Parts: sequence; C-alpha cells; structure tokens
Amino acid sequence: MSPLQILTSVSFFTSLIAVIFALWWMRRERPLSIDVESLTESRFDKAWWIIVTTEQPNYEYFFGPFESKQLAVIQQSGYVKDLYDEGATNIKSFIRW
Repeated sequence: MSPLQILTSVSFFTSLIAVIFALWWMRRERPLSIDVESLTESRFDKAWWIIVTTEQPNYEYFFGPFESKQLAVIQQSGYVKDLYDEGATNIKSFIRW
C-alpha cells in the first residue's frame, strides 16, 4: 500500500481523530475539587485587619485583609494619615486578627 493510499484511507483518519480526541480529553481543564469546609470559611476570617475609629465624623473603618500583622503595621500609618488629612478628629487605630 502506498503512502498516499494510507493517508486517504478511512481507517487512518478515524484513528487520527481518536488519538486527537484522547489527547484533548487528557489535557482538558478539570474542575477543582472543592473542600466543603472551605465554603463555610471566608478567607477574611483568618486575616489581620486595621480598624480605625474617628469621633468626627463618627465612623469605624476596616482596612484589610492582610496576610500578616507586619503588613498591617506597615500600612496602618498611611490610613491614619489619610483620615487626619481629611479632617477627622480623635483618631484611634488598632490591629485585630
């Protein structure tokens, strides 16, 4: 059988399609497995937050979440300064888990 006859044969193309489909099937994206417990826990539940309260205006601000306390400490003064620049009075800030 000549190479041209092989390329034109129906069985060759059927096999080629089967191989392409098998490769696609193995490489397709599969849905991620979902941990049921993770659905009830938010990523915000286990994070550091900066909480800033002001007297005038009477507000409580939440900034975050932060992955570590060190990151929150680094950002804390910037948030306080912004509120001070906007005219807020009696500013108190603290970091909570």
